[in-house]
Amino acid sequence: MNYRKYIRHGRRLYNLIKGMFN
Repeated sequence: MNYRKYIRHGRRLYNLIKGMFN
């Protein structure tokens, strides 16, 4: 998955993905 692309859209989405891994 291109998580980098999500970070570009917004850090909120990045946190959401981080939560999934956590």
